[in-house]
Amino acid sequence: MALTITKGLGDREVSGNRVKTFGTVDFDSSYPNGGEVWVVADWGLYVVDHLVLEPKNGYYFEPDLTNKKIKAFKAQSHGVINVNLTGVGNVTTGEDDLITYALPASTLSANGMGLRITAWGSTANNANTKTVKLFFGATAILTQALTASIAGSWRIVAEVFRTGVDTQDCIASLSQGATDIAHAEFTATTIDDGAAITIKCTGESSVDTNDLIQEGLMVELLVPQGTGAVGAEVMAAADLSGLTGVRWWAVGI
Repeated sequence: MALTITKGLGDREVSGNRVKTFGTVDFDSSYPNGGEVWVVADWGLYVVDHLVLEPKNGYYFEPDLTNKKIKAFKAQSHGVINVNLTGVGNVTTGEDDLITYALPASTLSANGMGLRITAWGSTANNANTKTVKLFFGATAILTQALTASIAGSWRIVAEVFRTGVDTQDCIASLSQGATDIAHAEFTATTIDDGAAITIKCTGESSVDTNDLIQEGLMVELLVPQGTGAVGAEVMAAADLSGLTGVRWWAVGI
């Protein structure tokens, strides 16, 4: 997929030795991290000196004249990027993946950006041992044995913040109903933030299937105002096909 660039009627104005062209842009259904590629002829010019795309629907745009790309940014401080409400339980003995989400590569694109991860579920009323873990990448950032012999419920909330390239601070906590548990863990991780990152819970029982069920997972993107040098770029593979008729103008020869 690629940008669809349309030049307007009477699409050029001449001033001295420079030409101004204008028109509209339609984005596609799979945004590439780092920006959409264009060629100079797209703008009706031989050389582009200046290029502007007007903000639309909460998005704004940064043309890169050197690499011939357009980066898209979302003007928001935070937002839910994934919700999964399809319950998944453990299978007999051993550690099993429950709900899994693949965070797109380079989502945490600047220091100070973060995630809030919320996971919740239930446990069966039997004497079997039950353990839940939350993973960020290959690292378990919380591990907790849940109380046996109750029909229980549990909830994990974790915040993960980028502190540098491929380094993160993680703080995760678990609470359990019926018989109270309040448990927190801090972990410093070194996960490659330029690649997709797996976020998941696992469940382990000593005996039976569905002793421990994860009922839901929600992931939120946290972007404090002023974070980073360039802000928060739209996530890789984001569907921007509804972003049409973005007005542009270019100056060059």
